[in-house]
Amino acid sequence: MGSFHYLRRGFIEKPTDFYGRPFMMASEKEIGGPGNSRGHFCQGNVLSIKVVQDYALEFARTFHSTPFFGFFWSSSLTHDHLNLLELTDDHYFQYLQQMEKIGALNNTALFFISDHGMRWGGIRSTYIGMLEERLPYVVLYLPPWFRKKYHQAYEHLASNTHRLTSNFDVYETLLDLAYGRFADPAYVTSTPSRTKRGTSLFRNIPWNRSCVEANIPTHFCSCQDTHELTEEDPYLVPAADRFLDMINDQLLPYSQCEQFTKIKVMSARVSIPNKELKPKEEKSEVRTYLLQAALLPGNVIVEVSMRHTNHDDSFQMLGNASRINKYGSTSACIQDDTLRKYCYCKDQKRAKQLYNQHYKEQLGTEMKQDADSFCVSLVSLSHCEGAKVSVVTAVATSPGGDVALLTSCRGNSVGQTLPSGLSSAKVLVYRRRRTRAPLVSVYLLVRNIVKEV
Repeated sequence: MGSFHYLRRGFIEKPTDFYGRPFMMASEKEIGGPGNSRGHFCQGNVLSIKVVQDYALEFARTFHSTPFFGFFWSSSLTHDHLNLLELTDDHYFQYLQQMEKIGALNNTALFFISDHGMRWGGIRSTYIGMLEERLPYVVLYLPPWFRKKYHQAYEHLASNTHRLTSNFDVYETLLDLAYGRFADPAYVTSTPSRTKRGTSLFRNIPWNRSCVEANIPTHFCSCQDTHELTEEDPYLVPAADRFLDMINDQLLPYSQCEQFTKIKVMSARVSIPNKELKPKEEKSEVRTYLLQAALLPGNVIVEVSMRHTNHDDSFQMLGNASRINKYGSTSACIQDDTLRKYCYCKDQKRAKQLYNQHYKEQLGTEMKQDADSFCVSLVSLSHCEGAKVSVVTAVATSPGGDVALLTSCRGNSVGQTLPSGLSSAKVLVYRRRRTRAPLVSVYLLVRNIVKEV
């Protein structure tokens, strides 16, 4: 799902030259497999993440001699489950072995990244769970020759493993790779701006970089010493009550959402920021209260940072609160991305209907929009006797294998060109925009799962 698609329409036009999402959506619908609202664990009897890995491998193999950027994302096993990641160990090992075998690891920078850790579940209610959400995973592999030839850039990369970094820095690193800035010694050794949003990992990031300088919001900053609060703390109840008032004020214009009548604090921590984290304009003592609380009715469990300023005894909510329990359809009656995390719809039956309706509309709209642009190329089949269509598209997942397969159909009908084992595969037919030529998008023809279907 992700930032572009969850409760959104997605892209009208494909965002990249090769776009695999329509295939994955069609595969989930037509082949299916166990899963949940966040995605299917399997496509048939193959792990979904294995399908993505095979797609990435075929992509690297096909464009071995051509510069490319590929972004391959899978969260089906890990988004909602703490302990299922181990199921991918062997698959990742095999993927890396194959990447090495085809020589891709000798000319490719390989990033393994995450956008965040677990956002809900039992562990998320713990202090370790709070850190897990705020500290996403990142590993970067560079070929051995790169490390030697551009040793200064690589030395900075190695030292930056002990620095405060974020995905803003990963983005700048990708730009350096795209534009070749890592090869410029003057650039690599220059002092990075401490006010820029991100800094390339090929440059030396200061050891004392603060969350403010790294553009990490205070609510998500993990560089503060905190300690647990007891119920006797005089500011605990006022902080919780002030947060409750703020949320209700935000929801007041939306009559379809409940007004919360009670807040139950589940845990609380407090931090006193050091000089680097303390706002420059703030001369008075400030404390930040990190509260985990349930809002009732609806059992809306949130985590919020409330800053207390001593001189005027005021509270300020830092950024937006994090929703740390699942809410699914319970907030589907509101479209605002921020308030959706807090809203508990008064009419839950209607909210569920809206949620299901939106999912179906999104599925249909995306598949129709992307049907044409999904495929690698159009292959004329006019030489095929008895062919039911004049044009067939070859799927992006395996351009070499499937193009060859679909063009070797002399004397055969389109249906007879399908490999054995896929004769019953459902074929989705669309009419190409602005033309009358019929198309067949064979979503299920993926070389890597042919044996499994």
